[in-house]
Amino acid sequence: MHDIMRVAATITASIAVESRFREHVSTLNLASESYFLEKDYGKDLRELFIGVICVESKFEDFFKGRLPEYRKQGKQYVQQGVLVQTNPFTFMYSKKLDYDSYLKLENEAFCNLLARDILASLTDINSCKQIKDFDFDDFYSSFERFFVELNWILVV
Repeated sequence: MHDIMRVAATITASIAVESRFREHVSTLNLASESYFLEKDYGKDLRELFIGVICVESKFEDFFKGRLPEYRKQGKQYVQQGVLVQTNPFTFMYSKKLDYDSYLKLENEAFCNLLARDILASLTDINSCKQIKDFDFDDFYSSFERFFVELNWILVV
């Protein structure tokens, strides 16, 4: 049996940027299902959930984000009225993005900045001392290639 890797993102955003974020995060989630499915970077990380937060500064106090959290065991809980189940070896964190930077960007530049911000946020994985058997460099390189295939970043 082959182990799998799952990557998914959620979005919390102010109205002016919400539809663009929803569109691109949906694209990311759909494309990542097949891209990362058969990849194996080590046994200590099987699922990665990134909470993307991009709200106007006047709302930032209401959206603090989630501290990085690693779960070696699966867990069931209710969040906003929805039953959520996490699998073993799951890492979750939130990344606050600069609202003003995204507000005026068009599609291509929007995707490029989102890809760069997500790539920069991946270093949170290294802060988790419980994740030992995981090839971060290979995972990061795969994520870069993933964004190149989506045409969110250009090959340099």
